Amino acid sequence: MASPNFFYIISILFLQLVLVFGNVTLSSTLSTNNNNSWLSPSGEFAFGFRQLNKNNTNFFMLAIWYNKISDKTIVWTAQNDNNLVQAPKGSQIQLTSGGLTLTTSQGDSLWTAQPNNAVSYGTMLDTGNFVLVNKTSTFVWESFNFPTDTLLPKQSLDLSGTLTSRFSETNFSSGRFQLYFNGDNILMSPLAWPTQLRYDSYYSSNVPENYNSSSLVFDELGDIYVETNNINGTRVKPPGKNWGDLVLDSKLYYYRATLDYYGVFTQYSHPRDINAKQGWSIMRYVPDDICIDIRSDFGSGTCGYNSYCSIENQRPSCKCPYGYSLTDQSNQFGGCQLNFPLGCEVDNGEVLNVKPEEVYEYSVVEGVDWPLSDYERLQPYSQ
Repeated sequence: MASPNFFYIISILFLQLVLVFGNVTLSSTLSTNNNNSWLSPSGEFAFGFRQLNKNNTNFFMLAIWYNKISDKTIVWTAQNDNNLVQAPKGSQIQLTSGGLTLTTSQGDSLWTAQPNNAVSYGTMLDTGNFVLVNKTSTFVWESFNFPTDTLLPKQSLDLSGTLTSRFSETNFSSGRFQLYFNGDNILMSPLAWPTQLRYDSYYSSNVPENYNSSSLVFDELGDIYVETNNINGTRVKPPGKNWGDLVLDSKLYYYRATLDYYGVFTQYSHPRDINAKQGWSIMRYVPDDICIDIRSDFGSGTCGYNSYCSIENQRPSCKCPYGYSLTDQSNQFGGCQLNFPLGCEVDNGEVLNVKPEEVYEYSVVEGVDWPLSDYERLQPYSQ
């Protein structure tokens, strides 16, 4: 019969195994040349490289994604100054006591995460947060502090934080919309590129004066609210008719909140059951109608220039006027362009015996309005 000490030793070894499972040791590397990744203990999240898109095998992005669902939804990407880091084939990420370093095959540095304290190991947590840990088990760097377009349960956005949409459904470069704090209020604004100038906001959280907002919280149960430091510790829900109270069950569903590439902040759910056929479902969103809520004097709105917008199935749908077609056939939010060359021959008298009505054509579009200007503001510029 085994002695009690034997079972005690086995228990200690098992506990140690559980504690270090999923930890990334110093000198560990990942390369774009293979499909390896650093997994969370449950395998629900992964940290590693993903192709920029399905058709591009020469460049990659460093990312975190849902690992157990079929579409491997990306929730974080490495960025420099709000610009996506594009790693050429052969690049690698390495963990050292100084932090994480992403380099090309020639050794050129592309991106770093270098905390002030020496790193003992890294861990991909089951929350979707990749953390660097020092010898006292303190998180000295975490991906949750550098969100891109998505928040996850147990993640907060502080007063200096931002969410910036991606450019399109398949392009993870920074896009045309941003969510941020301005004083106590959360605002959403279109962005001008390449300067990243914020145009007039199209949404505000309308936090009452003197509530002293501290952060936008996505709690572990799946609820989202602005946390305040007023006497009663009031939680302010985002205002909007499509942002109601929900019955939440984080044991059955994954949740995420994303500033979508067309400017809508949306909370989604996805069954945890890997055999479920259902994908991500819209739970609630703001603003109520992105098509009419963006009323800035500048910028292209949610659909791009020369287009018009309507809401279909809770999402904006973009269309081109007669005689126009999508500038990018793979992106309905990229604006429209003329299908014919512009010319002034009739007006200049260069075409004889031709009436203007035989050249020009008018088309009536019901219920469509272009109330504001159609320009970008390039600021700051020196000339």
